[in-house]
Amino acid sequence: MKKLFACILVCCMVLGLVACGGASAGETGGAGGEGEATGGVFMAGFGMVDITPKDSVPLASYGDDRMSEGLFSKLEARAVVVQDAEGGMLVFATGDVSWAPNGLASVIRTDIAKELGIPENNIILSGTHTHASVSTSRTDIPSVGKFNDQYIAGMEKAILKAVDDLKPAEVYQGSVQTEGMNFIRRYFMDDGSLDGDNAYGTGTKRVEHETEADRELQIMKFVREGGKDIVITNFQAHPHLSGKTTNISSETVGAIRYAVEDAFDAHALHWQGAAGNLNSSGSLEGETPYERSPAGVTAYGKAMAAFIKPIYDSLEQVETGPVQVREVVYTGNVNHSYDHMVADAQDVVDYMQVQGHTAAETAKYAHQISAERGLDRRINSYFHASRILGNSKLGNTQDMTLYAWSFGDIGGVVLPYELFDTSAMQVKEGSPFARTFICGYSYPSYIGYIPTEAGYGNGGYEADNSTFAAGTAEGMVENYLNMLNDMHK
Repeated sequence: MKKLFACILVCCMVLGLVACGGASAGETGGAGGEGEATGGVFMAGFGMVDITPKDSVPLASYGDDRMSEGLFSKLEARAVVVQDAEGGMLVFATGDVSWAPNGLASVIRTDIAKELGIPENNIILSGTHTHASVSTSRTDIPSVGKFNDQYIAGMEKAILKAVDDLKPAEVYQGSVQTEGMNFIRRYFMDDGSLDGDNAYGTGTKRVEHETEADRELQIMKFVREGGKDIVITNFQAHPHLSGKTTNISSETVGAIRYAVEDAFDAHALHWQGAAGNLNSSGSLEGETPYERSPAGVTAYGKAMAAFIKPIYDSLEQVETGPVQVREVVYTGNVNHSYDHMVADAQDVVDYMQVQGHTAAETAKYAHQISAERGLDRRINSYFHASRILGNSKLGNTQDMTLYAWSFGDIGGVVLPYELFDTSAMQVKEGSPFARTFICGYSYPSYIGYIPTEAGYGNGGYEADNSTFAAGTAEGMVENYLNMLNDMHK
């Protein structure tokens, strides 16, 4: 099918109703820029830009008030651009931030779509979820506004550098099972209760993980004429081995990229997968080989490259083909299980916003009033209290936009929330493509977890901090598989 060198947007089918809501679907075909034809050759290019802030910035995650005091590893914007034989283009760009911030990412998509003459949906923007990067929402702090401008400029420059770097390429794929690189962070205790990072359990000792972890490391390699290989790795684990550091760091994701580049003299990009229930360190005795320290971060990256080394030269070549993107607006049921605690949640929010306490002090206050008032479900932080208030103002359903993409026999899905690894495994196992990648923390991205139905049933931090009710993850999986199957026809 011939494609035009201009933006194409074709409304396609309307999917039937799925569990927890309905979905409508759209299709985009990639277009190259308005320049010369590619001559019938599949191409790939890479670009990278340093976006490390020079000023002290508030650090994301952990719900505390850390300001950066030093630097362990650079924050970077990295991009891989692929172009099919008829000029169809897909842009994959990652930035070392918690997720792709919607307001900033929408600017990048608009600018790049106009510059390259491609649909915005063909621009996949992701965060690496490092827990030692900039809290981009804290725009009340001048250094954050400055960084946000730097992030936009850096991501756009990395993408355009990748376009300039386009070279004929062959595509290879494969995977390897790892050991000791990720752990289910939800545990059953000796009294049968479920515990996690936020000490929910009532027992005295953690006994076993809630489920088995998805330890598959996926690899996509572009072997290019006249240029270095490009390697995309895809793994699922919260990058938090630095702990509550005050040093800016790209964490384990950066360590993986650097180790891959050193081991294979290649360019590297890493996609965080479905890591909502996975950490890069475990809490059962003797199960974590990497200490939570800068040295542990570096060792983790080298270990990941070592897993790749035995299969690097024997990855399977896959057929390339036209760039495709699908979009679905999926409707999920909202979690209203905390609505009876709105007044308590408002007290927690006021404790921080009105009375001026720190996030750490507010978390202690939330735990205190939960116990004192005999609340049937615990409020654990300012973040959680804000979600309770936000959910109470929503209707019974909420829309989310889901994307899937493909070229040839390679496919991928784009996650707007933190899914559990079980859901991602269902997508990978049910996909018709030779290899299906999971692009987590991606635009449009939202803070919050979406556990499996079993995860909701067991409770815990992730279930309590979800905008959506049980059954949503299963509906998302069904929609992702529908889009992948539609592209594979």
